[in-house]
Amino acid sequence: AVEAGVLPLLVAQVGRDDTGTEAEAGSSSARRTAALLLTLSRIACSNKTCEALVDLGALDQAIGLLRRYVADPGVCRPCAIFLSALAGNDDVKQRLSEAQVPEVTSALLSGHLESSGTLDAVAQLLTALTTRHTANCEAFLAAGGAETLLAAMRHHPRHAGLNKRGCLTCRNLAVRTEDGTRLLLDQGAEPLLRELMGKSAEMHDLAKAALRDMHRDVSLAQPWKGMPGESYMLEQGDANGENRFSQYLDTPEARAAMEAAGFDTSQMV
Repeated sequence: AVEAGVLPLLVAQVGRDDTGTEAEAGSSSARRTAALLLTLSRIACSNKTCEALVDLGALDQAIGLLRRYVADPGVCRPCAIFLSALAGNDDVKQRLSEAQVPEVTSALLSGHLESSGTLDAVAQLLTALTTRHTANCEAFLAAGGAETLLAAMRHHPRHAGLNKRGCLTCRNLAVRTEDGTRLLLDQGAEPLLRELMGKSAEMHDLAKAALRDMHRDVSLAQPWKGMPGESYMLEQGDANGENRFSQYLDTPEARAAMEAAGFDTSQMV
């Protein structure tokens, strides 16, 4: 699509004929825009493509739509997915920071508490925003992000994607800011993360890593999984006993196997 020159045509359609009124949040124009953003998010698979999308104005369009339709999950969800696809680029992270998108994500988490799909998309964006970017972490926390993030995770305890991204974001907030750990713990992050550790093996590792970065007490040692009295020592045999391996090497079967493996057996007695 990029090589064929389709990218400018797709970006040109984003937000076209959109008046931006709240009454039209469910209009066909908004829904078409949502589908276009999802398409563009799948195309944005390389840094070069992301830079091209930014140059074409797609980043600014998506930020504007996210603010304009902040109450419509059908639009803000694809906006969040598209922005998260671009946010792997550090320059885009800075642009999103200047546009106060971290603060918007906190509002989205509290405003769409019943929509797990929207929350998952926002958590995906939040994880990208807070990775390697202290200013975004601080802005999100200043907007009450610790409370809204943990509330979303509690409200959907069985949503694996949301909770995995929540664990990753907790790690970013804890290691990137001075008050991140305190704010998360004040909002009850520790019992929530310890409960998540029992959900699955992957969730266990992510939640444990978040607790470790918050300087909580976690066991990093590999636990003993055997039973008392069991022995896993291999039988070594008698060192002075009969050498059966040498006897095996004298058999036609052993020589045929060695020849098939490329060994020269002509000098063997």
